[in-house]
Amino acid sequence: RIVSVNGRGSNVILIQMPSRATEVTNKPSESEQPARLTIRGAPAGARVYQDGARIGRISRQGTFSADIPAGDHQITVLASHRNAPLVFRHFPAGGTVELHKADVQFPPTGANTSPAPTAEELEWQKVRFTTSPADVAGFLERYPSGTFRFEAAEKLEDLYWAKASERPTITSLRGYLHSYPGGRYSDSAQREIAKIDFEGIQNSTDPVALEAFLKTYPSGSYHDQVRRRFDDLSWERTGRGRDLKSVLAYLEGFPNGSHVEEAQRARARLTHVVERDSEPTLRPPAAVLPPIDERKAVLGVLELYRKAYEDRNLQDLKKIWPGMTRQQLQSLSDFFRTATSVNLTYSVFGEPEVSGDEAVVKLTQSLSYVVGGKSERPKSATMIVRLKKPGLAQPGTTWQIESIR
Repeated sequence: RIVSVNGRGSNVILIQMPSRATEVTNKPSESEQPARLTIRGAPAGARVYQDGARIGRISRQGTFSADIPAGDHQITVLASHRNAPLVFRHFPAGGTVELHKADVQFPPTGANTSPAPTAEELEWQKVRFTTSPADVAGFLERYPSGTFRFEAAEKLEDLYWAKASERPTITSLRGYLHSYPGGRYSDSAQREIAKIDFEGIQNSTDPVALEAFLKTYPSGSYHDQVRRRFDDLSWERTGRGRDLKSVLAYLEGFPNGSHVEEAQRARARLTHVVERDSEPTLRPPAAVLPPIDERKAVLGVLELYRKAYEDRNLQDLKKIWPGMTRQQLQSLSDFFRTATSVNLTYSVFGEPEVSGDEAVVKLTQSLSYVVGGKSERPKSATMIVRLKKPGLAQPGTTWQIESIR
């Protein structure tokens, strides 16, 4: 690999490499392989020294190339009794180190010597090749407004991402996103999280888990795959068209599903059977609007839902939505832990549809919040909230959220 670093100040670069024991085999070890030194843009005829020993001259084209032992070396170019700045490099076994004109630039005749490097420059040379996030973070704490603050900040993010993505887990990836919510690798982190979540439910037969994934990831290839599985599973739960209530629920939930034509034929067939077998005297009475207090009770649950969200209170949310899956609970727990200034508003379409111990509310929801001191763009969605009374549907019984999609 080629390593090329232009020096700053006095062009002194200090590199500390960890030692490693070398296993002795019949095959030459990697450390015994030579490294390659290449120089471009130097004065023709200048002499090249390695650790004080002359190893050759610059060609007429201003280039030089030679094999040297692997390790840390001092390279000097001398021409007309003028020394170019000393250059220190680490030469990896089998690798190439290339020096350019800026590395071997000769000072003008009679010019003053370069100023001594600052403490920040010397310390930056020590940490610029480190693999320790703590070293870079310490440098930024000592020089928060220094010359190298931008390079150090980018390097620190690179190290955090390298650690998070080496063996990616939900915890490590979310840890990176918490530290860098708008970072250069945030899209990659989100894709990795989606992949891990998908792998956890791709073969699931739990419709609640599938529905929760679709809500979390409203688009993308994983969404489409889970949507198809949810579609097929929901159709199977109808007995493949043998239960009218399940067929009607499928048509409502999947108006463009893969089994719509089958469901429509089953609805026509099952509706005809019900009408044929029903006696006129046994026909159910016309639907009666539920008492107004039941509709208010349903809307009251939605208000509790809004308040629990804004208070980031997972326990209050579980009281009115006890059927949340483990994945939903984990996602909300992570969100409530990292988000602040949560604001949730909603607007209900018409009146709640109440039938016995079941209710359906259609609404639009807008959610805004702050993460890491940065306000996120409000997220809006149209949702269908299904509610149910636990036990028998008696007046005054508390309503609970059954599902949100």
